[in-house]
Amino acid sequence: HRMAHGALPPRDGGHPGRPSDPVAAVQARGDPKQGAAGMHNLIQRPFRYMGRLAFGPDSVAKDDERARAHSFPYSPLYRPDTTFTHASETGNHLVADITTPSATASTILQASARQPGAAAGAAAAGKRADYGDLGAHKMLPLVVEAQGAGGKDAKKR
Repeated sequence: HRMAHGALPPRDGGHPGRPSDPVAAVQARGDPKQGAAGMHNLIQRPFRYMGRLAFGPDSVAKDDERARAHSFPYSPLYRPDTTFTHASETGNHLVADITTPSATASTILQASARQPGAAAGAAAAGKRADYGDLGAHKMLPLVVEAQGAGGKDAKKR
């Protein structure tokens, strides 16, 4: 690709002259080493800290840092980010997965323009589908749109 003298290539993996997701560009610039994962981790760390305060220090399992086999008995289809053991209303596990969708992504842009929070709703539904039936355990899709809107579960907690 030819670029004007002194122009920088897009940092979100796009190509010069082609439209790209501006939020992905901002996320990637937030932490160049982590890219979009930087925003995810900014939410996950305080979420885990609050879980330790609410459910006790031994109740937080950092599933995203462990071997898959650890979470397989209670989440057979998908590895969660965090599990709060024995933390749901029934005493079973609260399986949490954090995601930060962009309301400006081409796949959700029209819906987001009509309904605030549409990207968060779609991402939460996708997480529930990924995990499937967890039996007695409860799934918590913690969704915060890159633009700041929180999903229903993020607002409840």
